[in-house]
Amino acid sequence: MGHLTDYLRPDDPHFPCDAIAVDYVDDCYAYQTTHMLAVFDGDFAAVAATCAELSGSARTLCFYSYGRDVGNATRGDPARAVRLCAHAPAGPDHTGCITGTAQDRFWETTGATDAIAVCSLTDADAADAAEAAEVAVADAAEACWWTIIERAGDLFFDEAGRRSFCDRLPGNWRRNCYSVILL
Repeated sequence: MGHLTDYLRPDDPHFPCDAIAVDYVDDCYAYQTTHMLAVFDGDFAAVAATCAELSGSARTLCFYSYGRDVGNATRGDPARAVRLCAHAPAGPDHTGCITGTAQDRFWETTGATDAIAVCSLTDADAADAAEAAEVAVADAAEACWWTIIERAGDLFFDEAGRRSFCDRLPGNWRRNCYSVILL
């Protein structure tokens, strides 16, 4: 309490990531969005815009980190999570946010319902976007489903638990789930 760290600056969303050896920059941005949220007083749009300033792997990891923070801030409200991920530019940035959000919700079996809801809502957005030929949203939905299917394989240790999880997924994803985690 009352201690101010030298490793963060309250007015600089990039510090220390912009002041360290290049070998560590990507890993730094994998966690930097939590600090960015503090700098921008919880303004998710400002954080997404700041991640968009980056390039390469730093940008990719920043949007995944953004998704993790979105997931943490929207427990029990997957619709809000999907809306906050819409601040990320279409394509890999949006996909990183969605997968980061789904993964954040699903660190234990009790998070399955929320993670499935995020993917379902993203899938619904993808169906709407298909009319506008927006492939990027469909890519986010697909990445979301694969993320939680793989995660379920790590969390559900017995066949009954895995089968129960897979049974909750829609059609084609249920089949994919069976083929991946019920082998």
